[in-house]
Amino acid sequence: MIKERQIVGDIIHATDLFTTFVRIGGALEFVPKDRVIDGVDQTSLLINGGSFSRRDSVMIYSGPNLGASVKDHYKMHCISSDPSQASAGITSVFDLLNDHREVNPIVVGGFHFKEPFRRMRARHEQWIARYPHLPRAYGPAYTRIENARPETLALSNPPEALNNLPFGLLDFIEQLPSLPFDPSVDVGLDFD
Repeated sequence: MIKERQIVGDIIHATDLFTTFVRIGGALEFVPKDRVIDGVDQTSLLINGGSFSRRDSVMIYSGPNLGASVKDHYKMHCISSDPSQASAGITSVFDLLNDHREVNPIVVGGFHFKEPFRRMRARHEQWIARYPHLPRAYGPAYTRIENARPETLALSNPPEALNNLPFGLLDFIEQLPSLPFDPSVDVGLDFD
């Protein structure tokens, strides 16, 4: 159904894979109804190609904080180590088609983007006020899944090397919410 050598520039997010594959697999009755599902069904995009995405923007988090938003091929950062920018809630705008590494922010030309991005953020914050984030969970992965297979539960067992740590890993994980977290700090991860 997807044409050969087709290039699609529509926005799709990893969370969209769940809802898309559920529809394609004919398993809509298994989608939980007791929570908000972030994914958007992108079946039409996969079948019809470009311009058929059902997502026009995506919000990106840095830990518990909204870090950036993307609309079309523009990305606006919301977090900055510069206090004057951080207080405004909008820091830099990037043209992802021409600057995919987000090195050179649009300076003068980026001013007209700020209002649409502010409206997107306000709409997102209204959504969060109505449907708050669940509390962050800590502990072994996959242990709270009611219908988990034994193979999946086995993934939550830590490797033997972790048993030799001078502290209890689960004790450390339980303390994570009380540890300081500053998303504006550059952790020095350089993937170039």
